[in-house]
Amino acid sequence: MRRWSRAHGRGSVTICTALALLALAACSPSRGPAAPAPAGAAPPAPAATAAPAPATTAAPLQVTAGLLPSVAGAPILASVDLGIYERHGLDVNIQTFTATPQIMTALAAGQLDFGQVTMGAAAFNAYQRGVDLVMIAAGSLGTVPVIVRKDLWDSGAVRSVADLRDKTIALNGTGNILEYALYKVLQHGGLTPADVQVAYMPFPDMVTALQNQAIDAAMMLEPTGSQAVARGVGVILEEKAGPNPKDNPWYAPGLQAGMLMANKQWAADHPAAAAAVIESYLEVARRIQGTKLNDDADVLASIERWTKVTPEIVKRSTPTYWVPNGRVDTATLMDEQQYYIQAGSTDYKTPIPADAVYTDRYLNMALEKIGTVPEDQ
Repeated sequence: MRRWSRAHGRGSVTICTALALLALAACSPSRGPAAPAPAGAAPPAPAATAAPAPATTAAPLQVTAGLLPSVAGAPILASVDLGIYERHGLDVNIQTFTATPQIMTALAAGQLDFGQVTMGAAAFNAYQRGVDLVMIAAGSLGTVPVIVRKDLWDSGAVRSVADLRDKTIALNGTGNILEYALYKVLQHGGLTPADVQVAYMPFPDMVTALQNQAIDAAMMLEPTGSQAVARGVGVILEEKAGPNPKDNPWYAPGLQAGMLMANKQWAADHPAAAAAVIESYLEVARRIQGTKLNDDADVLASIERWTKVTPEIVKRSTPTYWVPNGRVDTATLMDEQQYYIQAGSTDYKTPIPADAVYTDRYLNMALEKIGTVPEDQ
């Protein structure tokens, strides 16, 4: 199926490398559960008063999370900076990564307890091998902007997806969610992968490549896409969008990209903590949904701290939407898996069932506490 030509950049990500790392991770022992350290009890009251001593309060559970710093990761970043995890009994330490396979390797090895990842071929291959991971909730929608070189836009050469025929489009790697998103973009414009060329490079290099006219367009995570716009080398191509999460991304409404994933043994040993992770995430996601982020100075400051991108640039970026109730769209997840199988990116041909990769046990525990909201909020 995948017949597009590949102009590999120096930042190419190979599936073989990711699979090797994940295979090793699958054989690594999981980290044992972290035991909360109780704080010392207050000294007893004088005997004359016979007042009972106050109850011992357990210290927050130490938890380690991993993610790629981005606007999509704001619910995790802000939950740390604003004390939301602490309020839910968690002391979360964040480790940052540059690629999802790295996060999954650390999760499988028990070096991380949970993380935000995107589902790609490497992830499905890992599940097929029985790696010790479980998806616990949906995170962000796939609102990845399509950035077109500004001179092509200004000249009118590219004003729609159909105009990308025979053009070179940059991705950050193969077999990942952005490859699937590009497939949906092309499908939206009546094109196929055979109609374009793809160059592979890291997101920051895409901005330079647009400036040097080495590529014609790119699929970038925010805020990198808006940085290209701010530097005057790119324009956001958006044919159709709406104000509600269900309308986004415009090329595949409702496409889920970011997922909350946990080490399976850790989640089983700490079900309340896994639920608290989701509860905290949804609390922030609902608070900053779409353009509401632009008016939230505290969360904007958290994004700037972790990504080094100013609030002004974030406000100019494509709005990010999250799945407000965290429910994974298993039909879309299975369609994505089928794409990777047909593209030859997986080690297997028979699809893995959804319940082998996802459980809603911890999500249901979280929603019992915070309730559900309409899906268009």
